[in-house]
Amino acid sequence: MKRYLLPKLLLLTVSLACNSKSTEDSGADGDFSDDQNTEDTDEDPPESLPEIAGADTDPGGCEEVSGSALPGAASMFWGEYHEESEGEWTGEERWLLFANEAWRDIGGEDCVVVWAAAAVESTTLSCTSCDLGLSTSLSLDNSATTCEADIVNGLGTSEIYGIERKNSGDAIWYFANSGERMGDGYHVTGAMNFLTDPSCRWW
Repeated sequence: MKRYLLPKLLLLTVSLACNSKSTEDSGADGDFSDDQNTEDTDEDPPESLPEIAGADTDPGGCEEVSGSALPGAASMFWGEYHEESEGEWTGEERWLLFANEAWRDIGGEDCVVVWAAAAVESTTLSCTSCDLGLSTSLSLDNSATTCEADIVNGLGTSEIYGIERKNSGDAIWYFANSGERMGDGYHVTGAMNFLTDPSCRWW
């Protein structure tokens, strides 16, 4: 019996060694696969477009004309555009009206006219400092507009803008046909906004 014991022990030793080698190889392959699957694929989040201070605040200064109180409002225009595809933008524009005391006395109140906007990139025309032109079409959003119909009637439905986008992130907007400055705002990749200076409207 002793002469059969040694071969059996040798077979057992070889079998254990092979099983150990197989386990190690499998583990190594598994680790390599895990490394591949956990490769870092995080992307930087898109840059946020800054809001324009004062867009929802009554600027005042529209109470009187030549010392007489007249019904009217402080007026500002605000807009924001986002690039949907190369050369095409969508957004929203608003006409913000802040009622003065004389208009409130006869039933007037703060209101807003809202347009849905669609635009395509165009030439900057008279704006020689601009790097982007937008030919914009506006559609009145009746559900969001709160101003009375007599204020809304006759408002324009198209405009061509020239935008000067500065490295600082600031954006200056112009009426492209005349080259006249319209307002200021900000720009980031794929988005930009504007707010005009306040003016007075009298009824």
